[in-house]
Amino acid sequence: MEEHERLSSEKAELLDELVERETRITSLEAKLEHERDRRRIAVEGVDKILSRLEQLQASATAAAGSA
Repeated sequence: MEEHERLSSEKAELLDELVERETRITSLEAKLEHERDRRRIAVEGVDKILSRLEQLQASATAAAGSA
């Protein structure tokens, strides 16, 4: 009987630990997805800046060529 109680207690502890780990994993996955979104937005911003710089460079080159 004592062995059964000990095993039941151990099982409950392990289940609690499993639930805590699953909760932590879910939280970390949400944070990871948020950081991926931030990275994507940053990359899009940098791409727009580089495109604009290329346009300005082309305009400056064209203006220098016609001068």
